[in-house]
Amino acid sequence: MLARAESITALAKVWIQIKGAQKAAEALADPNVTIKERLRVEQIYCQLARDNPQSAPAHNVLARFLWENGKPETAIEHWRTAQRLEPDNATTASGLGGAYLRMGRIKEAARQFLLAVRSESNNPNYHFDLADRF
Repeated sequence: MLARAESITALAKVWIQIKGAQKAAEALADPNVTIKERLRVEQIYCQLARDNPQSAPAHNVLARFLWENGKPETAIEHWRTAQRLEPDNATTASGLGGAYLRMGRIKEAARQFLLAVRSESNNPNYHFDLADRF
């Protein structure tokens, strides 16, 4: 029981850190944001993954941030890490599927969207992603 309590505490800590990183990223919506500020926020996300290397959610949010900030190859590396950690994570599969689709890697995208549907069949967004694109 103690191990389960520790894992719940660790998960809660990761989610608190994720919320902090997302809050920092809100500043990037300002069109006058500096490169220095953008790099500072990126470092917050990178530190989150370094501090929590076994956390799929930490790698997922870093991957999303990197993708949205023009670093697709590094983003895919982190989505793949998240998928190794949690092979049936629908969020990861959806992120990878979208990235692969935008890169023209259609077969890989379809596999990821199908995995998302299989992993979380009650989520209509994953069904839509699969049906809308294939």
